[in-house]
Amino acid sequence: MYIKKIFLTIFSSLILISCGGTTTSNDGTTPTSGGTNDSNDTNKSNIDSDLAFTNQDINISLDHLLYKNFGVGFGNSGAFGFEDNTDSTKAIWLRSMDLIIDSNIENNSYYKGINKFDAGAFDVLQQKLQSSKYIVYWLTKGWKESWFSVSSIQNGMDKGVVPVFVYWIFGDTLSGGFPSDTTLNDYKVDNIKLSNFLNKLNGQKLVIMEPEFNKNVIIESINNQHNFATVISDAIDRIDLNASNILYSLCMTDRGRIDINAEFTTDCGYSNCALGDINEWKKPEIVYQDLLAKNKLDFISFQEMISQFSRDPSKSTSWSTIIPINHTDTSMGIDVLADRIVNLAKYLRNKYKKPIFMPYIGIGTATWNDVNSDNIIEISEINYNGWETQVNNMFINLMAKKNELLANNFFGFAIMSLFDNPQNDKYGYKFFLENEYHLGAIKTSAIDSNITDNSSNIYMLGDITPKQNIIDTIFN
Repeated sequence: MYIKKIFLTIFSSLILISCGGTTTSNDGTTPTSGGTNDSNDTNKSNIDSDLAFTNQDINISLDHLLYKNFGVGFGNSGAFGFEDNTDSTKAIWLRSMDLIIDSNIENNSYYKGINKFDAGAFDVLQQKLQSSKYIVYWLTKGWKESWFSVSSIQNGMDKGVVPVFVYWIFGDTLSGGFPSDTTLNDYKVDNIKLSNFLNKLNGQKLVIMEPEFNKNVIIESINNQHNFATVISDAIDRIDLNASNILYSLCMTDRGRIDINAEFTTDCGYSNCALGDINEWKKPEIVYQDLLAKNKLDFISFQEMISQFSRDPSKSTSWSTIIPINHTDTSMGIDVLADRIVNLAKYLRNKYKKPIFMPYIGIGTATWNDVNSDNIIEISEINYNGWETQVNNMFINLMAKKNELLANNFFGFAIMSLFDNPQNDKYGYKFFLENEYHLGAIKTSAIDSNITDNSSNIYMLGDITPKQNIIDTIFN
């Protein structure tokens, strides 16, 4: 059994491995501190550290207007499922784009069918979200064009909204090994399907290739890094066959140590590991450098996801094995997460000499206290609002750094989940366990799917309530 005081930060590090679409990512292993005793590696670490702190002009190309302005947005669905007030087993699908462009959303006859629909609250929300620059759509394995309304997306694009397509096909299967030939052949077919879909949209689009790709199977093998870069390069070529006006990126997970305690600061590259872990950040550089050498990436991206509790990555070795672990604010570094984001953006910008974007950030707002010490999550032990203040303060700190971020060519971000979703990742790995249902910036009175008998037909409810000032902070 690990000694908690020594290894809590190692357990915490995998919390930064995130969820996306319908499945939560978990690499299944614990990231190391990075680096070896080899002198070449030591020199390399020092060079990376220098890159992280330099403030000099390194001649970043800002050849697109998007890179010159700071924009915010939200995701993670083309439409949000709210419960029908006449049949709880059916959904009223609220188009995410309507929350930006429909100024009369409170009087929409279709949306009035939402159970507990609060017209005034939706009107206020729409007024705030109309400042959104980006809206994020997830394309997961088996995605269908019917999931999306081309006309709705186009209406938003015509008004200046930029759609961000998170193309997450390999997803968590990368944890099990490099994609097989059969999987790669299917991927090629899917690339063409995406190309044909994007061809129907006129205007600027962002495509985020395979977020969370920096799993151990990729980054710990030089050959796999080169091979994966080739897979992504070829995929971009295929997507480009029939589509245009696309800016491409490859999104990494912010992995590494995050505990704020001084005893865990060795070799992170900063005064404290909560501020960043350069040894972990530099691991996927072969993939990035290969793609940049082929001129395939227009910008670099990364994502952030943390939670006060999750599966214990050292013990939850399979989908069916669920061993939870909870953390403290200190062990998760939540109070300095905004500083860490600035540091990572600056590091990636300086290293790869490209603009930086964060397509999604998600932080669970519930907390768990194992009162009876049985290591089992019980509903009575969950405080659904337990981390709202910490998350609210993090976004206040992050938005206060907007000018600094833009000065380092970080041109924006999107919150991963606009609403708490009582079915988020219901059939997936659920790395964040019950906190999967509390990743949004807005909550409703809907019951989490795992604590209701009728869990197969639970949708969000219309009595939306912002979590403290998160929406105001980001979108004002």
